[in-house]
Amino acid sequence: MPEPRIVICRYCAQTYEGEPGMQCPNADGGVLVDYGIYQALPGDSFIGRLVAGKYAILAKLGEGGMGSVYRALQQPVSRPVALKVIAPEQAIDAEQRGRFFREARVVSRLSDPAVVTLFDYGEDDDGTLFMVFELVEGELLSDIVQREKVLPVARAVAIVQQVLSALVEAHGAGLVHRDLKPENLMITRDVRGRELVKVLDFGIAKLLDQELDGVHTREGIVLGTPRYMSPEQCQDKGLDGRSDLYALGVMLWEMLAGRPPFDAPTPLDILLAHVRQPAPPLPDTVDAPRAISDAIQRVLEKDPAARFADATAMSEALSAALGDAFAEGSSVHSGARAQGTLPPPRRQPSGDHPPARRSGRGLWAMLLAAVLAGGGVAAWLALRGPATPPAPVTPSAPVKVTMGGALVDAKVVNARALKQALTLAKAGSPDDARLVLQRALETTPDPEALRAAAAAEPSLAPIMAQLKAP
Repeated sequence: MPEPRIVICRYCAQTYEGEPGMQCPNADGGVLVDYGIYQALPGDSFIGRLVAGKYAILAKLGEGGMGSVYRALQQPVSRPVALKVIAPEQAIDAEQRGRFFREARVVSRLSDPAVVTLFDYGEDDDGTLFMVFELVEGELLSDIVQREKVLPVARAVAIVQQVLSALVEAHGAGLVHRDLKPENLMITRDVRGRELVKVLDFGIAKLLDQELDGVHTREGIVLGTPRYMSPEQCQDKGLDGRSDLYALGVMLWEMLAGRPPFDAPTPLDILLAHVRQPAPPLPDTVDAPRAISDAIQRVLEKDPAARFADATAMSEALSAALGDAFAEGSSVHSGARAQGTLPPPRRQPSGDHPPARRSGRGLWAMLLAAVLAGGGVAAWLALRGPATPPAPVTPSAPVKVTMGGALVDAKVVNARALKQALTLAKAGSPDDARLVLQRALETTPDPEALRAAAAAEPSLAPIMAQLKAP
């Protein structure tokens, strides 16, 4: 007989024998959770909480680009779900709040099998924003690549094809993911053992029609993960679905070569490589059909216009390349028929690409700062490859950066930070001004110059005095 399971209520700290997810007998609004999980996360106020009166939070799954992700149980049907929450203390503004609901409405309408189903979304009584997704059990593509180093061509293409199917629908709805990466792809299996892909975390997605609902993205803020960001995303230019295709091309290159095509010691260097360096060809050690290599090179073009027009076109090109290889009996596809590849997506985006939009002028954004990991899971990529020694590992978490002509110009960077801090201080927001200065000191190439300039301003001198020198 298994030992009785010990559960606890966070609110009254009373322990019981029972199953997690039941409401506390003391009727204090708490949910009984596993005692071991409670001990491991004593400071997490969401563990053991009932969100929206029906989602009992049992365990933490990870951090997301705009919040945390938890394993929860939907009451009264006892359905396991993944619950993504943005706590009120994160103090998102009206702009971000509007984007949350706008994108949730769009994602909830997506039905492709490769898109994680969004069951519900809303706002709890205390202001907590939440999204409720299907709970997918599987393995992240990043873990598979780290373990297996290199994937067979047919298997790698089959994974990409499923993602392309999801993008056909998402792009057709005007939604760009903006953070496609191995950590945001969950690999699971169907009843016949075939690999199925689930695209996670549209948490920093972007609607192509920025004027919908009158909510706009702030100028100068670029969201994404450096290793997989398109050149236009790195430079804060207008985005459309072809930016997601670029990220997929990077992933396909990595799955075949065992290392990403662009890498460097720092995220900033990686961003610059995407912008300035031509995409390298696949290593000679990769036994891939020429048509596959050509397709990857095309999707990694710096100019979006030189890439495939849309996800359907890219999928058709990959299918044709594999079909030709099968006809020629290429050795790279041993076992490929058993693994199988998917046909091109069945949906075509309606109309042409919406015009890429640049955001208007606005607040200065910090040059480089780590934010919460997208996809619900924080991860670090182990770099591999026999051709070159591995570069120092850099976080694969999303970042927000400001790119452009002032990328490495300390004077311009400092001037922008100083101007914004002065504006905030004079408007009676010293805490915001301090945050701007603090972030700028952490990222500017010349922090001493910024410190001296701020200290010379009467309204900023007291604020700067509170900030310790690094």
